[in-house]
Amino acid sequence: MKVRPAISLTDTPRHSTFLRVLPDVEHWPRCNVLISFFSTDFPLDKAISYVKLRKPFCINDLPPQALLWDRRLVGAVLDHLGVPTPTRLEVSRDGGPKVEPELVEIMKNKLGLTLGGFSVTPEVKLREDGDAIIVDGVHMEKPFVEKPVSGEDHNVYIYFRGGGGRRLFRKVCPPAFTIKRVFRSYLGGE
Repeated sequence: MKVRPAISLTDTPRHSTFLRVLPDVEHWPRCNVLISFFSTDFPLDKAISYVKLRKPFCINDLPPQALLWDRRLVGAVLDHLGVPTPTRLEVSRDGGPKVEPELVEIMKNKLGLTLGGFSVTPEVKLREDGDAIIVDGVHMEKPFVEKPVSGEDHNVYIYFRGGGGRRLFRKVCPPAFTIKRVFRSYLGGE
């Protein structure tokens, strides 16, 4: 986009900082059209309040962007829509994703999808030979990747058959490095 207004619209660091500093959406500048990009620092809740207050034309729907904060929710939506994804096992040690009632209602109305029903995973263990993880009796053979459930956390690990693992994209660990298990919620996928 090289049109002058579009260039300023895509200057997200400056604009999102500006919007975070303004305490109330009533003081945000008026706009006729709003486009929002999922980002760690973007004040999504405030932007949703702004849309309710000023009712600009929205290029993309704001409330469902909150789904991107939890990979389990993204997986649930993709499964519901029949989008092929790699085989995955979910390990929830945090009681499952926290979903606002308004978003639950939006997803029910738009997609016929009822979000919720997540619970703590009762049993997770490594098979005796160390080449598979077992989640509630379901086996996933190595190699597999482990992704934190938070869409904001990019600490992704790959575990190899025969032992060892590696943190992806960071090149922190040598290939033969054994990764210490951390007790967190995560997704494992082939």
